[in-house]
Amino acid sequence: MFAKYKIHIDDVREMNASLSLPQYIQSSIEKDSINLLLENEEGIIDGEKLKTEYFPTKLKSKYNVFISHSHRDIEEIEHFAKTLEYKYGVHCFVDSMIWKNVADLQYSIDNNYSRGKNGNLDYRLVRQSTAHIHSLLSIALFEMIDQCECCIFVQSDNSLQIDFNDTTTLSPWIYEEIYYMNHTKRILPNRIFLSTRLFSVLNESRRTETFIKMTHMVDLSDFNDFCSCLPSPNNNVRGDDFLNHLYWKSGLVDCSINTM
Repeated sequence: MFAKYKIHIDDVREMNASLSLPQYIQSSIEKDSINLLLENEEGIIDGEKLKTEYFPTKLKSKYNVFISHSHRDIEEIEHFAKTLEYKYGVHCFVDSMIWKNVADLQYSIDNNYSRGKNGNLDYRLVRQSTAHIHSLLSIALFEMIDQCECCIFVQSDNSLQIDFNDTTTLSPWIYEEIYYMNHTKRILPNRIFLSTRLFSVLNESRRTETFIKMTHMVDLSDFNDFCSCLPSPNNNVRGDDFLNHLYWKSGLVDCSINTM
């Protein structure tokens, strides 16, 4: 990861409304039931194979941008991802558009492995399965954030409470994603040659519904405002050039920096 931005859902709606998208649907992995053949002869499931099937991170397509959001805003987020791809030529990763549903996986696992002798769900077994599944999803999220060079957090009433800087969230997944963004080592993209005027920040090492409401403090103070870094309407930059523009407007790279 290299840079991180924040945008309000109202600005997402405005961007979505400003562009009429062509009739196409971004490809996604078919979301079917768990493949129980992932278990070996002893009935043990291969966790790595399960993660690869449900939450793959070694994908054929290269994703430039990771979008962190509340799943309650998913329709607007999917439109936003397609808008960025169509208008600016960047490939956006939205978990529910690419990965299978974690709730479906949880249900399939528990239905097959978390029942007691009486046929009812056993709380102890459900707790174990939940720990396994959420660990796989957590690792997959970290891997995707790490390999996407740009991350965008979308603020809405569904994702955050209080204000647009330091605040709290009820979502453990948003808390986790922002934590990863704040602590993942920032890596300069290979296409950008090292400049003497790069800021020292480059050397810093830094969704699912829940029944229990628990707040988590999140720190957005180091996130740049996405809208203020966008190119002007008459500046038709796309792909890597679009990302380079974002980084320049954010002060992460010098305006005279060379690119491949």
